[in-house]
Amino acid sequence: MVNGDDKNDMGYLYEAMDKAKKNLRKRNPKAYKKWWAIIDKRWEMTLHHDLHAAGYFFNPKIQYKDNVHNDGEVMRGTMNVITRLARTMNERLDAMAEVG
Repeated sequence: MVNGDDKNDMGYLYEAMDKAKKNLRKRNPKAYKKWWAIIDKRWEMTLHHDLHAAGYFFNPKIQYKDNVHNDGEVMRGTMNVITRLARTMNERLDAMAEVG
């Protein structure tokens, strides 16, 4: 998913990262922090972008699940994308009111 050319996967990246971390914790409780550090380094350096957060937020398959997490990071990224795409202040405010 990370190295593929399919841009439709962007919204699934946040969910995939959470699942990977949970699986690591379950499978190897003693060593998972070491692996999380490796994942987080790659995540922060190359994959962590506001568009991924917005893709996650606006994906209906994810939003209507029981375990959705719209934490501060997801909301900030989504709002940053809205801010960049809105042409006027009114568009920005309208979009933010709909989201928040």
